[in-house]
Amino acid sequence: MFSYFFAHLPYYAIVYPTEYYYYYYFSAPGHNVSGNLRLVEIDNGKIGMGYFDKERQELSHHKLFSMADGLEIKKLSESFYKLTYKGKSVYFRLPVAKAREQPKALKLHQDEQFVAKIREESGIIFYLFFSNNTRSFYYLLDEERPVAEPLKRIQDNLYRGERTDYIYYYDSIYNRKTLVAIRHLNVQTNNYFDGPFDQVPPFLHLRDMIYRVYPYTQIGSGIDLYGYFLDIESTRVAISPYQKYYSLTEIIDFVDYCEEETQEPSLVWACLTYEDKKDFHKDSPMFTEDGRLKSKNKSLSFL
Repeated sequence: MFSYFFAHLPYYAIVYPTEYYYYYYFSAPGHNVSGNLRLVEIDNGKIGMGYFDKERQELSHHKLFSMADGLEIKKLSESFYKLTYKGKSVYFRLPVAKAREQPKALKLHQDEQFVAKIREESGIIFYLFFSNNTRSFYYLLDEERPVAEPLKRIQDNLYRGERTDYIYYYDSIYNRKTLVAIRHLNVQTNNYFDGPFDQVPPFLHLRDMIYRVYPYTQIGSGIDLYGYFLDIESTRVAISPYQKYYSLTEIIDFVDYCEEETQEPSLVWACLTYEDKKDFHKDSPMFTEDGRLKSKNKSLSFL
């Protein structure tokens, strides 16, 4: 598969998404193949290839390629690389990192911490924030420049992207929009509108925040500084604080529920962006009630 894929690559390839993925799709007899080339570890002389059958996603494969597999990687500049395999060379232009570019006009809560700027595959730009008060992540829409789609008002506090079907919660006090839901169908088909979770820049120091938001990630060897599982090769913790919806009615009802539960803005945002995996640790005897790992070597207070 790698030989076929590499042979059909253009001689100059541009990697647009934030997280160093080059996506591809093609049809073969009896199969519609979708996948990506993962270039996060390119400076270590390795790239990863993953692919699956879109109609039978259980048919998926992943492998790291390096010099041992006949792949030669040469770095020409900070963001320009030459890859050679079986006599063919392809030049890859990687994105120039702008993850640290902070918003200028967003009104912020006193407990919020800026994490990263994210330009995801859909063309939408988000700012990832962390709340120290609620131990939560959430994505705020960048409206300092034109948004890459019209936003349709569903009700006073909800907007829908007409191209992406992203649902945003509008906070009138802070005058900003938080991503709260994406269409379930887009997740199933793994398309460009499946949310920004897989576009978080790869070299951010996320470990301490991730341990606070998702205590279960401390089990085993835990994660590295950038949020990659140490026990699972090339697998990163998904920061996906939004719901997956089938109908707008369920999201409207959910938003009403969160607003009825509390009037404190940060608690409303935490409710709207809740993820099940935040509480995975509660079913494990390895953790205390306040989210600390009982092992003496890995105890981390979340207070």
